[in-house]
Amino acid sequence: QISMAQAAFLAVIPRSPVHYDPRRHFARVRTMQQRLLSAMIANNKLAKEARFALAEPITVEAPGVPFEAPHFTRRLRSGLLSGEQRINGRMNEVHSSLDMRLQRRVESIVKRETARLKSRRVTNGAVVVLDNKTGDVLAYVGSADYSDKAHQGAVDGVVALRQPGSTLKPFTYALALERGFTAATILPDIETNYKLRQGHSFVPRNYSGHFLGPVRLRSALASSLNVPAVFAAKHVGYKRLLQGFLNMGFVSLKKHADHYGLGITLGNGEVALLDLATAYAALARGGRSLTLRFFSRVVFEDGGQLFPPAAVERQVIDEKAAYIITNILADPMARISGFGFSTPFAFPYPVAVKTGTSSSFRDNLAIGYTREVTVAVWVGNFDGTPMERVTGATGAGPIFRQTLLAAMEGKVPEPFASPLPMVEIPLCPLSGLLPGPHCKNHIKEIFVPGSEPKNRCTWHEEVRLDSRNMLLAGPSCSDEEVIKKVFARFPPTYSSWIKEEGIVVAPDAWSPHCPGKGKGTSAAKIISPHDQTQLLIDPSEPLENQVVAIKVEAAAGDAPGVWIIDNRPASPKPWPYTLYWQLVKGTHTFALRIGSTTSNKITLHIR
Repeated sequence: QISMAQAAFLAVIPRSPVHYDPRRHFARVRTMQQRLLSAMIANNKLAKEARFALAEPITVEAPGVPFEAPHFTRRLRSGLLSGEQRINGRMNEVHSSLDMRLQRRVESIVKRETARLKSRRVTNGAVVVLDNKTGDVLAYVGSADYSDKAHQGAVDGVVALRQPGSTLKPFTYALALERGFTAATILPDIETNYKLRQGHSFVPRNYSGHFLGPVRLRSALASSLNVPAVFAAKHVGYKRLLQGFLNMGFVSLKKHADHYGLGITLGNGEVALLDLATAYAALARGGRSLTLRFFSRVVFEDGGQLFPPAAVERQVIDEKAAYIITNILADPMARISGFGFSTPFAFPYPVAVKTGTSSSFRDNLAIGYTREVTVAVWVGNFDGTPMERVTGATGAGPIFRQTLLAAMEGKVPEPFASPLPMVEIPLCPLSGLLPGPHCKNHIKEIFVPGSEPKNRCTWHEEVRLDSRNMLLAGPSCSDEEVIKKVFARFPPTYSSWIKEEGIVVAPDAWSPHCPGKGKGTSAAKIISPHDQTQLLIDPSEPLENQVVAIKVEAAAGDAPGVWIIDNRPASPKPWPYTLYWQLVKGTHTFALRIGSTTSNKITLHIR
């Protein structure tokens, strides 16, 4: 029930809902209400009640939470009134870009899935869905519950800056493809020490804590390996990498390139989910940028209309690189080594998808696309509280799957289109080269014409062994005493990894029964730590626990190596010759002698 004063107040509004908007023009409506009540008194129409109504105060409550798409509504209103496309006239209608059926479905999905993750310390999620052709924002969910003050539900997770984890890796590899890499390029997934400024170093680690040795770019990206991604970033150069990211629309990466370094590819900067979605949409569009549309038209009180500005399209990623990255992200077989067989990313049509988890499990993302739509999902806590054991497959993944299926309802999925006919050829999966006579396994890979490998694999070789001792058989060994066996002969870069993994390699020593001519020993190379590295002794830790591992590249063999420390020889060490040396204050030099050859010398400064 309402009072006569309230009824008279409301009766004024239908005359012109915009002109008599009670929240914007309260005094105007109040004046007309009083005129109406005074007229009733003058005409003796319920005069007694009207007199009481004149004295009754009227209050208009502050606007409540918009019932539909509150974060989007706030974003749209802000853009129209103040920023992206300033509007000064009075608006009667705003036709938004949202698909309200999809919007409501996604809101329900986010609320349900974040509730499911409550036991893993997840309180919020955000989703944005884009139309890859028009740029329309089809769904925009900024949090699990806008009105949830306890968990900062009014914060807009679509535009909040968060660490993106591994979701920037596809763009790193795209830039590497532009600079000569292919999907079959072999990247070293081994312990690698990158020298930084002021004597510091950076040793990237994989999520699993393990190294896989030589991996093809396709496998490295699909399995989201950190170590090869940093190697690719090094190939591009971190300054060019940052400039490339800025060109793709990651405008929040405002600090100097030295601040991020190579770690930018692993997500040590902060970006918005909306910017990630827009960049992934560019991949879906063959590297062409997407101009977002939040509304289709605005109708003004005077009958005038406003339409979104014309889209501005730029080629932000090379179209061939964009297609190869898409082909990798949509490859379910390449994903197996990183995610296993049972994941939320299996679809009845091609979907390119990438996950990411920030440091300390504070953010979890899943972003992907078809030709038609792009979906970006974030789960986490707005206060930065770490989640508990949440991965892309268990956190953002289920929301991504349900949202993408909902967004694709009624659409006919189109295959991802190559900008030109690609060359598909068989390769050796270990070396990434054309299969040689001793390569047991073959895989197929796509290439831009002219970029495919021309050489055959030399990593697999057949070796003659003396069956009496399994050492190399020279020409004088009779056929009855010789057996032939195929070994993988890895480049020296992988020597430490081979030893740690227990991989059997071909012997280098000749059988004494039938020796051949010596192969000679190539000089080893110290690869970690770098020359002139500075190390600090921690006074809070026992000195015997403070050691540095000095690692080398050296061909596998039986010859022992002798470390020369401060120009004095130490005890011989077997291959792969890693030296674990207890820290001693001062300046110290290290080199490794194997036979008649000596490695490079490094100097370490211990303080």
